[in-house]
Amino acid sequence: MDKIEEHNVKRFNKWAGSYDGGIISIFFKMCYRKIRPLLNLQDGMKLLDAGCGTGSLLKELSGSGQELNLYGIDLSPEMINAARVKLKDAKHIELFEGSAADLPFQSNYFDYVVCMNSLHHHANPNQSLTEMTRVLKPGGVMILMDGFVDSTLRKVLSRTANILRNEGKIQRFKRDELQRIFRSLGYESITQQTFLFFMLITSGAKA
Repeated sequence: MDKIEEHNVKRFNKWAGSYDGGIISIFFKMCYRKIRPLLNLQDGMKLLDAGCGTGSLLKELSGSGQELNLYGIDLSPEMINAARVKLKDAKHIELFEGSAADLPFQSNYFDYVVCMNSLHHHANPNQSLTEMTRVLKPGGVMILMDGFVDSTLRKVLSRTANILRNEGKIQRFKRDELQRIFRSLGYESITQQTFLFFMLITSGAKA
């Protein structure tokens, strides 16, 4: 584990107990509601939430009434512990402590991989995206939501949030940078949409 990951583990371990409370939790709920309609889920599908935190998205999806196989992975053991408590009564959910840059899943396994508000923390975002692509089935869909820096105001907001929240070293991308990365990884039907001005949702289907 490198220094960036060590910093993130310490920070998110401390945050785990209060992660689902306060103003930030309202923002996260808005994000979940935005992502949910983008998922064309059917019985038997497998979905991975990479950087699942306390498992809020997985909990919402588990209550959809569909027979889904849901998986979550997070670098922070305390976040995973909190997710296990939250999801203790949910069925067909598996949680893993680990890095998105080295996923413990076989290739071509998932129908969906979702990564929300997490990628900017990753020590090697390109490696994480490569791994997330590896575990997707051909035709499977990646949905990435994160802050982006296409304007001066967005850059200022990113830096301010970094300072106020002691986020350490982070990396946020521009819209066209993410398009290039998705294309280089073999995605088709790439779409992008802005959410709440400073968030960007990028999705694509694996060829």
